[in-house]
Amino acid sequence: MFSKLKASLSTKPPGNSGKSGSTDESRAPLVAPEEAVPLVEQPASDPVDQVTQWFLKASKEELHDMMKELAEMRPKELKQIAAKTKTSVERPSAASNESTHDVHIELTPPTDPTALGKKQTTIEDLPILQFSCGKYFCLEGEPTVKITAIRVGSIEERSSVKYRTTEKSAIKDVNYHHAEGTIVWERGDVSKTVEVGLIDDNHWAGVVEFRVVLEDAENGIISSSAGQARVQRIDDDVFPSNKYRDQILNRQ
Repeated sequence: MFSKLKASLSTKPPGNSGKSGSTDESRAPLVAPEEAVPLVEQPASDPVDQVTQWFLKASKEELHDMMKELAEMRPKELKQIAAKTKTSVERPSAASNESTHDVHIELTPPTDPTALGKKQTTIEDLPILQFSCGKYFCLEGEPTVKITAIRVGSIEERSSVKYRTTEKSAIKDVNYHHAEGTIVWERGDVSKTVEVGLIDDNHWAGVVEFRVVLEDAENGIISSSAGQARVQRIDDDVFPSNKYRDQILNRQ
């Protein structure tokens, strides 16, 4: 196959031989013999153009044989060319059927092959994770306080969020037990409940407060206004001390 291409490159287009044996005197040149311009043989066309023309005119079988030989003789260069090549598609413009535009398309494989065929999730598609209300009340004598977290919006996928308690006027391990963990909503779940333990003592403290906050959501967005809940514990002790509790509560 390369020998055929080489032969086509070495062939020069025929020039004007200028026959001199004609006896037709009616076709004599218009200029004197001494002023006649000598014929110049046309140089051979550019080899690159000849190769291009050969590729355009070659059959599928010839092209297949050529690429096979290139792959055997110059595999490294052929791979480099293939890696740099971009897919080019020509299509007619709306203004004219003859004019064309080159559209370059780069195909990038997805980072996650399992995502093929799935709809891409946007922020608007994610559910909102929040507490059912902003403030909870409980009595000191109650063992726990129950706090409800809800998921609104899309509930077709699994969502999760971490929660933890933080001190305010209430002190952990004195007025309440610190709690933290992960809330998980499976497909179709809307409401989940977490419990925080309370500590009963004999010291008057009035109303003290701690908070429960949500953080580190997965497949969900934490509500900016309801992403934390205030818990106010109402003291059941008497002021100033429980020493005289019965007298104070039963006074007449």
